[in-house]
Formats: sequence, structure tokens, C-alpha cells
Amino acid sequence: MKITVIDTDKEKCKALAREAALATTVIPVTFVVDEITDDEKIKRLNPPALPAIVIDGKIKSSGKYLTKEEIKEIYKEEFEAAHK
Repeated sequence: MKITVIDTDKEKCKALAREAALATTVIPVTFVVDEITDDEKIKRLNPPALPAIVIDGKIKSSGKYLTKEEIKEIYKEEFEAAHK
């Protein structure tokens, strides 16, 4: 599962990516967590709001700094949907 955290604020992006990585312990899948802070790349991805969390190419959250628990819930939903 590929997780991309998008934000123009590098420190906040790094912090959110850290939370996203810590939340991966909830399901037995290999994760890759990536950070995008470059304005040009962000424009190409065109998220509705920042910060954004993208999982396997789909925007799952935007406009809010999620907690580790909120991120875990997104992972669980994605995992369950993929294994139906």
C-alpha cells in the first residue's frame, strides 16, 4: 500500500507522514510512506485542500491534520475494501 502525504509546510508534512507511518501497525500490509511538499507536484495532483493523504492514488483525506487513530481507521477501511 502506498501512502502519500501532501502539504506545502515541510515540517507539518513530515509530522503527518510520521503519524501515517506509526498508524501502519494496525494491519498486516507492507506500506510505503512518501511526502510531497513541492508546489509543482502538488499542483499536478490537485488535492481539494491541504494537507492531503493519498492511498494507492486515491485521496482519502484533505484539509485536516489527522491523528494516528483517524489514519488507522482509513487504513482499516481500505484494507477491508481491498479484501472483499
